[in-house]
Amino acid sequence: MAGDGNSLAQVLRNLISNIGWRAHGPTDLEIAITPIDDRVTCRLTDATDTLLPGDLPTLFDLPAVPPRPGLTSPGLAMYVAGQLIRAMRGDTWARRDGRGRVEIGFSLPRYEAA
Repeated sequence: MAGDGNSLAQVLRNLISNIGWRAHGPTDLEIAITPIDDRVTCRLTDATDTLLPGDLPTLFDLPAVPPRPGLTSPGLAMYVAGQLIRAMRGDTWARRDGRGRVEIGFSLPRYEAA
């Protein structure tokens, strides 16, 4: 992957801790890193179902969701992660996979080590 190592580590910490924070306990999390053409993708698949469907399109946006009693809203960490990925010429997404699990992911440009 092309990008700053410290920023990439921060992104992964933010994504993993945010999933754990929303679950309020054990999580069922799968992490996969896959090279695809000129990019490398990282997918975090969460079967804990901690996000509302309306949260997915705006997960990496600056939080504008009012507090929801009894529910945990996506936090500022996701916004920071998205900004770091975009600064490294990457893309982010949050969607449901074919099995109904939440997939939170990002891709960065791929390069060959010298």
